[in-house]
Amino acid sequence: MRRAISLAVCVVLMLALGTTTARAAVTQPAQPKTGPESSRDTHGGVRVSAGGTGPSAWYVFEPTAPQPASAPVAVVTHGYYEFSGNAANAAIARHTARMGNVVIYTRWQTGVVVPCLGPINIEPCMASEVAGIKGALADLRADKTRVQPQLDRVSYFGF
Repeated sequence: MRRAISLAVCVVLMLALGTTTARAAVTQPAQPKTGPESSRDTHGGVRVSAGGTGPSAWYVFEPTAPQPASAPVAVVTHGYYEFSGNAANAAIARHTARMGNVVIYTRWQTGVVVPCLGPINIEPCMASEVAGIKGALADLRADKTRVQPQLDRVSYFGF
């Protein structure tokens, strides 16, 4: 009974305050014009290549127009149950590349339990992730006309 009365009092107070108190409009801050999180892409295009096989497959997104000789590396990884390619994170990978980074997106999974069964035994999936990263780096290094990875400037993120 006390809880019901307390809840009723809270609701009445919330309604009363909501009708008598002026509320300021909530607005998002403006997006920066330059620098991190800006809307200005520094490169006009992206070259996408793919390699590897099975769960060790990978995609590389390179900035173009203009193409830098080298660029920082961003390894973008997906969460469990994304085994159909790169569709889930292609937009963020392309954006990150247009901002001047080489993006490595590894596949590491080809089915619900291939090469691993979720949190029960994650090591085979992590081995696939590492193999994909190494494969993508080797492919970039083998062709000097491609954007060369700056291995002293590497970030990792995923969803």
